[in-house]
Amino acid sequence: MSPNVPPDFTAPWIQVAHGRKALAAASKNFFGAPDERLFLAAITGTNGKTTTSYLIDYILRAAGFKTSLVGTIGYHVAGERCLRSTRRRNRWTCFGCWINLCGKA
Repeated sequence: MSPNVPPDFTAPWIQVAHGRKALAAASKNFFGAPDERLFLAAITGTNGKTTTSYLIDYILRAAGFKTSLVGTIGYHVAGERCLRSTRRRNRWTCFGCWINLCGKA
């Protein structure tokens, strides 16, 4: 038994070396790997990421594509708001949004 398990905890306990990596793997498996059925792109840089991503999202939707936009302002899936603003994203959130996109594709 791990020394980190509370003494009155009765559910199964899984201890991993890297929690975020384990959550990413578990999320991908739980949601059926939606990232493998989508084309994903990322925008990096110091300034203009939000504006650029919204412009690209608008252009792709106008061309008939289903899109998902994940950013600090919020999450959008197929033109609908999925989640409000958050700066702490994790794979559970991303895969959860993407599986909705796969279902609407």
